[in-house]
Amino acid sequence: MVRQIHRNYEAGNLDALGPAFADDCVFKWGDHTAPADKATWQAGLGVHHDTFQDIRLDNLYVQTGDYSDGNTWTTSWLEWNGVNKATGEPAAFLVHTAHRWDGDVIVEEEVFFDIGRFQDHVEAAAAASGK
Repeated sequence: MVRQIHRNYEAGNLDALGPAFADDCVFKWGDHTAPADKATWQAGLGVHHDTFQDIRLDNLYVQTGDYSDGNTWTTSWLEWNGVNKATGEPAAFLVHTAHRWDGDVIVEEEVFFDIGRFQDHVEAAAAASGK
């Protein structure tokens, strides 16, 4: 399921992602001290596709494991690539994701990447478009 989540994200099919995640799922990306709710997460993914074109998730590796604390996590490692729509600048980020399961739904998502550099791209796109 996580591979399909990644592929739907890559294709911009963001509506297809929601059912895999619990309504009260906790989303943590970049700044893990500031978790987001599902609506904020969905809006954030939209910013990715508003800011970048040709998004690709290269060298995707996915692994699921059961841990001694009773939790099941699916972890992914990938290289995120895209081109800033406003500036034409290519962007690449090494990304690690972790999804914690409760039955057949994800109840926690943690994503590790260089959020500062990502925000720089979003701000450059906004400046270039005059927003």
